[in-house]
Amino acid sequence: MKTDFLRLIPLLLGISLQACIVYYLDNLEKIGCVCAMNGKRMFIFAFAIFSILLNTVQLFTDKLPTYLAKYPIALAGIAALGISYIVVTLIYIEDIKKANCNCSESVFRDMMYYLSIISACLWGFIVVFFVSGLYQLYILNKHLKQIISSLDK
Repeated sequence: MKTDFLRLIPLLLGISLQACIVYYLDNLEKIGCVCAMNGKRMFIFAFAIFSILLNTVQLFTDKLPTYLAKYPIALAGIAALGISYIVVTLIYIEDIKKANCNCSESVFRDMMYYLSIISACLWGFIVVFFVSGLYQLYILNKHLKQIISSLDK
């Protein structure tokens, strides 16, 4: 097992942040914060636990990325769930703010909101980078075809 310190930092940070989210969402139920109870909360809660489990597995083995590379559909599914998690979290927090849900006010709620915005921006950069890369490959392919056709003449 590779115990690279730089690999452990984001995993431990991710586990800690998701544990805070689980704590916050569980506490909303314990204090009886009815205005914050809905299906979005359950999805966020379930995904946070899934994320903790996934990151914990990665702490003890570095084989998970290799496994996921063999099954791109699993990787795409996790990415789709991650994007859904971001969107649902943003909508959930906006909903409880609009409902003036005072019992949900917490530093954890603000943390969830800002982390979701940061995550959405990162996903946006990834999409722009990917589309830009595909466009560059298309242009390169087009130019190479022109060069090859001019050499054949």
